[in-house]
Amino acid sequence: MAEQAQFELSEIQKQKVEELFSSQKEPELSFITKTVFENESLDGKTKEARAIKAFCNERNLKFKTRTVILKGLLELGDDQITYISNNFRVKSALEIAKELFNNDELTNLSQEYRTVNTKIEEIKDTIKKENIPQPKNELEIVSINYNPEELIDSEYKPPKTLKQTIERVNNYLNYGYNEETLKKQQLFEMQQLKKYLNIFRFIYQINTYKIQGDRDLFEDAFIRYTHDKPDLTQEDLDQFITLCNQIVRAAEIQRRIESLRATMAAGEISMKMNEAINVLQTELNSCENIKTKLYNDLTTKRNKRLEEKTDGFEKLINLVQAWKDEEFRKKTIHLAELEKMKVKEEAGRINSMSEIKALLRGATVEELVG
Repeated sequence: MAEQAQFELSEIQKQKVEELFSSQKEPELSFITKTVFENESLDGKTKEARAIKAFCNERNLKFKTRTVILKGLLELGDDQITYISNNFRVKSALEIAKELFNNDELTNLSQEYRTVNTKIEEIKDTIKKENIPQPKNELEIVSINYNPEELIDSEYKPPKTLKQTIERVNNYLNYGYNEETLKKQQLFEMQQLKKYLNIFRFIYQINTYKIQGDRDLFEDAFIRYTHDKPDLTQEDLDQFITLCNQIVRAAEIQRRIESLRATMAAGEISMKMNEAINVLQTELNSCENIKTKLYNDLTTKRNKRLEEKTDGFEKLINLVQAWKDEEFRKKTIHLAELEKMKVKEEAGRINSMSEIKALLRGATVEELVG
């Protein structure tokens, strides 16, 4: 395929460039590009900018280029540095940064990643300068426990139907649910769970796990916590995802600890191995504390929300009941008044009957008739 022709400036555009240089000493390249082409979306990396750059070089016109200034590095604590030292051989800098700063959305451009990556390079340089042999890191033995067949590169497929959602619940919780026999509330819960399993944050998080066991553990924990909670807010879901991530992380740490202990039981004991176990145990304790705090926070907030909702409903019920009681009271009074009126009417009718009056005075019927 023929090479694409180079973009060239028109005479008018060249004249505009020269005018800018006559009014400014060293204008910035992206500013020149936007001004000449009257397009704010252009920058110094576009074909238009390259054409201007070539023209300026021909005319020996000096321009400035925009420099991207990245934020400085963060200050790491001793525990963080120890964690990096123990893990940089078995984890990438990005993975370590995500774990240290508890943020799964970090990228290679983030300040946290650059801080961790810089520290890793410093550690490597120190090892080279001191000519320290690089023994196999005790933590690397954890990888032996992973069956290569467990490693997955496929994307997680969330349930797309109610039937598939129910199958996931039965798989993890062994409820024996059947779509045809579920109650209305249970069907609603399954519909909501299907929505939960299809949100972007959940799918993104579960796809970060490359071991099938970790992925299954994450899905199991999430379904176990949320399958009977159809009222969760987006904030609740984010926290439940974080909670389930901590569960997977705790399981991974526990695997490492057990692998190190197994090695020690086999006779390979060293101070460094003991230190590694202690570091991992500290991480595990921290992870458990985070899990407990998250769960308690979620439970407290949801219970309070449900109480407020229930309290409002009860107030409505009481109001209706009070209204009904008032109606009943009014009806009872009205019936009593009607009964009283009937008694008065009957008394008046009786009082107007001369026969009854005579009988009451002692006269007999015969006397009245005769």
